[in-house]
This record gives sequence, structure tokens and C-alpha cells, in this order.
Amino acid sequence: MTTTTASPTTQLIATGKEAKDNAAKLVASLKNAYALAKKAAEEQLGERPYVTLGAAAGAGFVVGGGLASSITRSLVAAGTKLAALKLFDQVVASVVDEKNDARW
Repeated sequence: MTTTTASPTTQLIATGKEAKDNAAKLVASLKNAYALAKKAAEEQLGERPYVTLGAAAGAGFVVGGGLASSITRSLVAAGTKLAALKLFDQVVASVVDEKNDARW
């Protein structure tokens, strides 16, 4: 009983064709994803121009290395603490209001 196997050259050619097909599918998927992202960005820009501009500026800042500086880290830390304090104040005020409402 003899079994024939493909030569290494034939296998290499088949693998190369498969890789080429997969690469073509990947390129098509990336083009589709780009078109969808572009359409979504255009819709957001039309509906919420300032939010979109802020998001783009923030992304550019981060990509440009803006968060790497120690000053920026300090500002982010201070902003986070301020936001946490405001949230805490709102929670406490809500609890106090609920207790006051329950008394009356």
C-alpha cells in the first residue's frame, strides 16, 4: 500500500496561495471597517461637533505622548480627586435628602 504525499514545494505553493487569500480577506475587512468608522465619525460630527472635536483632541493628545509628562499625570490625578470629591458630595447630599424626606 503506497501513499502519495505532496512535495514540500507543492505544499509551500499551496500555503502561499492560502496566505494570499487570507491577506486579501483581511484587506477587504479593514477597508470595510474604515468605511464604517468614517461614516460613524461623520454622523457624530454632524450631531455633536464639540464632543467629537474634544474626543479627537484628547485622542491626539494621548497618541502624541501627552500623558507621559509628569505635569500631565499630576493634572490628571488632581482632576480625578476633584471628580471623586464632587461625586462623594453628591452621594452624601442624596443620602441626607432621603433621610430628611423620610422624617417629614
